[in-house]
Amino acid sequence: MRTTPTVLAAALIAAILVGTGAGPALAEPGLGPGVGDPPQPSTEATIVAMRHQGGLYGAQETAITDPQTPYPTTITGSGRTVETAQIVLNDPESSSPGDILTYCIDLATETEIGVHYELGDWTSANVPNLDYVTYILNNYYPVVSGMPALSTDAEKVAAVQGAIWYFTDQFVVPQFGYPAQHAAIRDIVQATQTALAGGSTPAPPLPTLTITPDSGTVPTTGDIVGPFAVGGSVSSSTISIRGLDMFSDAAGTAPVAGGAAVAQGSSLWARYVSTAADEGFTLETSQTVEAGNVFLYDGETLAEAARRS
Repeated sequence: MRTTPTVLAAALIAAILVGTGAGPALAEPGLGPGVGDPPQPSTEATIVAMRHQGGLYGAQETAITDPQTPYPTTITGSGRTVETAQIVLNDPESSSPGDILTYCIDLATETEIGVHYELGDWTSANVPNLDYVTYILNNYYPVVSGMPALSTDAEKVAAVQGAIWYFTDQFVVPQFGYPAQHAAIRDIVQATQTALAGGSTPAPPLPTLTITPDSGTVPTTGDIVGPFAVGGSVSSSTISIRGLDMFSDAAGTAPVAGGAAVAQGSSLWARYVSTAADEGFTLETSQTVEAGNVFLYDGETLAEAARRS
């Protein structure tokens, strides 16, 4: 029997884009069978599907550093074909799962079904011109279903992805041999450059949920430990409990039951009651996030999985 079991207090937030919203995710889609790595404590969404699959032929023109540079008609670098798809994220462990439709913002790394992600900020993404990407997300497919005005959803996804990659990876589809794709991408790029010619836009707000401290030890003597402070930007979350009694006061007179709502700004205390393998508690909430929030690999094993694709 352990005398000082560790409390694992994982703060989880399932980011749901309602309707037909979209957000950027690191990595180029890989259309293979997928991977089966388990989620991490920080996992907020997992790739569950690749819709409207297609491809683009082009090259990275690394000499382009200014996002206002007109879209080139030719390529000077070595050309290659890259896969495109509407990458669908979901949080299968959430009590109210919903699809998150995303595009890629990192052409150098592949990803595939089964890879796990967490919400991150623009600085952590380390990707240029995300304000340009956000404009595209808010004004083109799938948010605006008829833009660009192409025949199929796969063609729309490829054009939008191509425009995004121009701003994040300087990827260019040449006019020769691919006139329709080139024109569709060029038009999106030009419209985006015109819209942002007056300056950049700020990053969209990122919903947060925190527990401080995020771990601790609970003695088997029955002593109550805490407080665990609940913070972040979300107003409320739902608690699940494993092998503990939870309270909202230090004296242990106000019990908190599993499934109860916990308000932002609350403090929690814990008391050991069983030898469960992973004593602890989890706070979970589902929030709507604005298009333009980024999803990042949530751990080393996931990056390894993406590199295998």
